[in-house]
Amino acid sequence: MEEQAVYQTPETAEPVRPMWKHAVTYGLYYAILSILISVIVYMTGSMQAKPVQWLSTLVMIAAIVVIQFHYRKAMGGYLSYGQSVGVAVLSMLFAAIPIAVYTYILYKFIDPGLIEQIRLAAEEQMVERGLPEEQINTALAFTSKFQTPGILAFSQFFNMPLTGLIIGLISSIFVRKKSPDSIFE
Repeated sequence: MEEQAVYQTPETAEPVRPMWKHAVTYGLYYAILSILISVIVYMTGSMQAKPVQWLSTLVMIAAIVVIQFHYRKAMGGYLSYGQSVGVAVLSMLFAAIPIAVYTYILYKFIDPGLIEQIRLAAEEQMVERGLPEEQINTALAFTSKFQTPGILAFSQFFNMPLTGLIIGLISSIFVRKKSPDSIFE
């Protein structure tokens, strides 16, 4: 028996895809885009550049807003605040899976020396800020325990949905649209 959607659009009374299906589809689209950007950035040797990090953040914000608008359209033009936040978090959760796999492969097999480059860049920043050598060594010893391919990939799985939640909480203020039939919002 074919699975039926629970929601229907108010205008047409046609079934709409459940939120999780929408989140899987658009989360995977975002993951592909994010991985492509990462590959391009890696090939140009700009992994640690601040503008690249800002660009990645802006792409994520734009992707979440687009996902929310697409889901609102799929829901007949109306979307509650909770649904808007939910689709943002779920999309980033599903995007985190392939991105975590890519992260692991990148740091474990493609370029194991990349972790050392990250450590050296962090050390350079601490020296520029004038931190004492003892404090720098302590900080680097502590962070090196968490800079393994497995932990970096694992952290993607938690950081992306959390970031999706924060962005979703803010963007949902603007994306939501009350249904005229709604008595609760």
